[in-house]
Formats: sequence, C-alpha cells, structure tokens
Amino acid sequence: MINYEIDPAVLQPRVPLGTELDTWNGTCLVSMVGFQFLDTRVLGVPVPFHRDFLEVNLRFYVRRAVDGVVRRGVVFVKEIVPRRALAWVANVAYNENYIALPMSSEDSGNRVAYSWTHQLLFVVLLALVLARIPGSLLGWWQWALLGAGLSQVETVVALIIVGWFFALHYRTRMGEQSARTHNVVQVLLVFWTLAVISGLYDAVHAGLVVLPDMQVTGAGSDSSQLRFFVDHVAAALPVPALISVPLWVWRMLMLLWSLWLASSCVRWFPWAVRCFRTGGVWKSKAQTPPPAWTAQRSAEAAKPEPPPPDAVG
Repeated sequence: MINYEIDPAVLQPRVPLGTELDTWNGTCLVSMVGFQFLDTRVLGVPVPFHRDFLEVNLRFYVRRAVDGVVRRGVVFVKEIVPRRALAWVANVAYNENYIALPMSSEDSGNRVAYSWTHQLLFVVLLALVLARIPGSLLGWWQWALLGAGLSQVETVVALIIVGWFFALHYRTRMGEQSARTHNVVQVLLVFWTLAVISGLYDAVHAGLVVLPDMQVTGAGSDSSQLRFFVDHVAAALPVPALISVPLWVWRMLMLLWSLWLASSCVRWFPWAVRCFRTGGVWKSKAQTPPPAWTAQRSAEAAKPEPPPPDAVG
C-alpha cells in the first residue's frame, strides 16, 4: 500500500453526492493498494482458472455524517486485474470500474530476474517438439513465432490456443460417433474457438497498446524500473549490465507479428472449417426402426396382386 498527498481540487469532481473528502491530519491522500485474491468463489462455486489472481487499485477516501455519526468510505478511481472475464463480471454485475492488464508478482529479496530470454529459448525448444507431433499444422518456426507473441498472455491462455490446433486435427479422426457425442464435441469446439479468438486478441492488444510484459521480477523491479539495491555485500560491489532498445522497436516487432498472425489466420480458417464439418456440422437423433411385424406387413402390401382367373364360358 502506497499513499500519496494530492490536491483536493483534483479529486473533487469524483466525490459522490452527499459525501465529502476525508483527510488524515488535514492532508488529502490517494492510495495505491496491491493484494492477491485466493480461493475466490462466485456464490460459493469456484471458477476454473479464476480462483487466485492479483488486483491493484487506486482509491481515495470520503466521509459523511448520518444522525451525528461520521461514516467513512472508499471511492475507487481504477481497479486492475489480470483477466478480462474478471473485469467484465465486476463491471456488469457490480457497476465497478475494472480494467484488465497483464500482472505478475514475485517476492525474491534483492534479486532481479529477466526471464523473457529464458522463456523465448523454451518456446523455441517447445516449437521443435510440437512440429514433430503427428497432425501438426504448423512448422517449427511458425510455432516459435506464435509462441513469441503469446508470451504477452498467461500460460493457460497460450496452452488453450496451442491445444486448439490438435483438437481440430483429432476431430477429423474421431470416426463415426453417436449423435450426442458428435454434437457435444461440436459445441465444445465452438466455445474453444471463441476462447482462442479472445486469447489472440489479448496478445495483439498487449503487444501493441499496453506496456510489454518482459517478465522482469525481483526486488520490486518491473519493465520500467530495475532495482539493484542491496544493503551490504561481502566483496566488491557488483556491476550491473543493461542492454535496452526504445519501446517503438518492440511495437514495430509486435506489429509485424500481428500482420503475420492475420495472414496466418486467413490460411488457418478454411482448414478449421473443414475439420469442423467432417462428418457433418450437426447430427439429428437417429430414427427408431419400425417393428418387424410392421415391416413385414408393409412388404406384403407392396407385392403385386395376382391376375384374376380367366372366365369360363
């Protein structure tokens, strides 16, 4: 929690009707608060992949007198969470002011870690493996490019996108299934595809609009500030080294990646449609065959009648 002194005139337009700014020792403060939700549930039910998450919010304080009793409250200027679904539910259901941005945290003392290069190496190795899996639509360099851009989203989202390609390939090899199984798979693929589209949009948005997540961790460091402070050392002071490029270089790289992604999606779309339509888009329930005696009676009725006997004169 970090508190800042602020001019009350800046906050006055945001003060709710019927309240006034609250102060501490005559000073008007705003606070930036970071915390972590653990084992979050909605109406007592845990939501997969949304139980533990971070939040950072910017707030200020108000008060009002009710029957001679002073009541104090908090006004949120902005609330940030790492997942778009969380922000959407909070805004729609509770009329909050949430936005979704990439977030991470780590408590590692005075060590600063820059893990994006290690992650990129892992992506290349994983791309080589994925390209060798039977049914892989992408080559190793395409998997590597896709993984590099997906470094801006959560690992779970990246796995959902990668798994989508193999799920569609498996869809073409399922063979003949019952109508219920076939239709359930089709519905799951539709929702899976929507999740993939959302994940790809988040990757493009994070790379082109928000600050890049370069996985800088430790000692309170982030992508815009590196902290190398230590209170004592056993030998000579360490000499940090840093290689940096302007932010517009990153934007240009992500723009090129986004253009590659758009052209690739044009090629992937017909393949995905063919996979989805294999065996039919939707199956109706099979009709129950008629009873044997009904079929026999119908067959007898279909036999031609014998000609009438010749008349005897």
